[in-house]
Amino acid sequence: PRYVVQKSTSATLDFAAVTAQASRVFRSFEKQLPGLADSCLKASDLAWQWALKNPQLEYNQDKINNQFDPDITTGAYGDKN
Repeated sequence: PRYVVQKSTSATLDFAAVTAQASRVFRSFEKQLPGLADSCLKASDLAWQWALKNPQLEYNQDKINNQFDPDITTGAYGDKN
C-alpha cells in the first residue's frame, strides 16, 4: 500500500528549490521537452507561496504514528529552518 503523508515547510522549500533549478535547466530543452520548464517554474512558485502561508509546519511522523494506524516509516525533514 501507498500512503500520502503530511508535508512540511522545509520539505516544501526543498521542492521549490529543486523545481526552480529544473526550470532553468529544462529551458534549454524546450524543443525536446515542450512546456516542462514552465511546469517546473509554476510548481516552484506554488510551493513558495504555500511555504509563505505556512512558515512553521513541521512533519513529525513518529508523533502521527502515536495517534493513527497504520504506522508509517518514512524519511523526515527534521529542521524547522
